[in-house]
Amino acid sequence: MFRRFLTFITSRFFLLALLLSSQLAIIVVLCVGIVSSEYGFYYLIGAWVLNIPVLIFIINSKANDTYKITWMLLVACIPVAGIIFYLLFANKRDNKRQRRKIGSYNKLINKYTPKTNDLEQIKNIDIDAYQYANVIVNKNHLYPYLGNKTKYFKFGQEAWPFMLEDLKNAQKYIFLEYFIIENGQFWDSILEILKQKVKSGIEVRVLYDDFGCMSKVPYSFNKQLEKCGIKCKVFNRYLPFIDVKMNCRDHRKILIIDGKISYTGGINLADEYVNLKTRFGIWRDNCIRVEGPATYGFLQLFLTNWDLVNKIEEDFTKFKYDFKKLNNQDSYVLPYGDVPFDYESISEHTYLNIINGAKKYLYISTPYLILTESLQHSLINAKRKGVDVRIVIPGIPDKKITYQLTKSNCYNLILAGINIYIYTPGFNHAKTFLADDKFATVGTINLDLRSMFLHYENNILLFNNECIKDIKLDFEDMFKNSKLYNKDQILKIGIFKKIWWALLKCFSAMF
Repeated sequence: MFRRFLTFITSRFFLLALLLSSQLAIIVVLCVGIVSSEYGFYYLIGAWVLNIPVLIFIINSKANDTYKITWMLLVACIPVAGIIFYLLFANKRDNKRQRRKIGSYNKLINKYTPKTNDLEQIKNIDIDAYQYANVIVNKNHLYPYLGNKTKYFKFGQEAWPFMLEDLKNAQKYIFLEYFIIENGQFWDSILEILKQKVKSGIEVRVLYDDFGCMSKVPYSFNKQLEKCGIKCKVFNRYLPFIDVKMNCRDHRKILIIDGKISYTGGINLADEYVNLKTRFGIWRDNCIRVEGPATYGFLQLFLTNWDLVNKIEEDFTKFKYDFKKLNNQDSYVLPYGDVPFDYESISEHTYLNIINGAKKYLYISTPYLILTESLQHSLINAKRKGVDVRIVIPGIPDKKITYQLTKSNCYNLILAGINIYIYTPGFNHAKTFLADDKFATVGTINLDLRSMFLHYENNILLFNNECIKDIKLDFEDMFKNSKLYNKDQILKIGIFKKIWWALLKCFSAMF
């Protein structure tokens, strides 16, 4: 017990948390000192006067309305410190530096995007599919691809042996980009193959997020991999200084093999994601394997982040696989990503398109249900149109306050007649949309503001795809293993719980 405590207080996570907390405490103490001084009343009046232009600035910013409300409340309620916190944590300024960064990102995507007629072919197949895809093309600069084989896995442990087999068969390169990598049986089995492949002359690159891996691997983990011949970079080192950039994490999960095969989904490279380690009951997650030209979309996402971290520009097309024979010509796959340095969320647009376009049914699986006003209104409107809307949330939470916020978002949805299912065996981490047996999304993007506006994320949009039936079977299995969060339970909730939920929703942008 003492050894574990000693390990914790000497860990990098604890030390960084201590340093950041100290900085926050200093800010608060200084602000309290100013307000409580001889001239504190005048400072307070001055702070409230200063609040007015700051609030006007926030109102007129390009941020999401829910995001604005959170920070307006904080600025209005906490004189001086509220403004400081906003500048440090929330103000994604639309300045020249940010525009250059956006320009560099889009330039890399655009420059190496092959011109195909797949989008026009989709227009002839289904106008809704064409419009959904066109939104992503115009904003994300990534294109849909026809002729892909896909395989859907409803648990991480089902995908694991396929991943290992594909890694063993790699001929040219292996690229991995993950939010979490943790030493354990799952990662060790992958690492062993990576080491062998490097020895045989195959290029291996690993990009991992520093915050996601902070308590999972040593600080020098990247150096350890480099000693094995693996090219490794750490995304956005978490420094002990308060800065808005520390909120911008690389939450993507991408594995690419030879430009031919790719994997994505909710699973990270850690034992709990394949149920070797139990923390919150059964860990229900998903993964999808893509074999076909759509892998180039994942390649673009990976190489863009890799090149930005390394401050280089390489020719993406040299990694492109030349597919001589295509598979199902009516089945399309569109990988897409989200970035934090603009105020527009392509993931929210795509989710809204699927919700608003649903005719018969809409099934959603999400670990966190922290909705923007647009998403909440669209879900309720879909139900009012007669669409069968069902949402699956976890039964065992990984974060208790976030789970309470999820429950608070269920309130209006259930009163509107939407069915909310609680996955009782454990934690449901899958982020999946399914509509009308036609459209589906699988990937890393949660239904919360952090995923949609602060993180680097990736998803995959599927249409007329052979694995859509497997996704539907997965939902049906989830419904069977879940209990319905019914209206009677909602109506019995006490006044104090409702007040608590209301307060949490005011600050939902922070979760």
